[in-house]
Amino acid sequence: MDLVPMSADDQDKARERVKLESTRRYMELLDSLGPYIDGTLGPVSPNHAAVYLKTVRELNLLWDAYAKPKAVEDVKGGDEEPMVLEARQAQVSAELDKLREVGMRGRPRS
Repeated sequence: MDLVPMSADDQDKARERVKLESTRRYMELLDSLGPYIDGTLGPVSPNHAAVYLKTVRELNLLWDAYAKPKAVEDVKGGDEEPMVLEARQAQVSAELDKLREVGMRGRPRS
């Protein structure tokens, strides 16, 4: 089997077809489990409920996997992080100075 390069548009179309076909199959499974879950065929079986919930979760994961990536927001105020780090470093230095001062109490100065 020869592999043929696909254009980005063809990849998007193929991705959508795979997603829709997988969704159709998951929905068929959910429809077939419906009577076992809603009590139509008697008491609800924990195994059927577990399979039903797992299928719903898998369907949600499928749609999340095929979702377009979220746009990255531009970081505003790029200087903000260094300012926060400098402020935190100043706080730590002040705490260290206090600890040194407390540690030096009662000791003779040389």
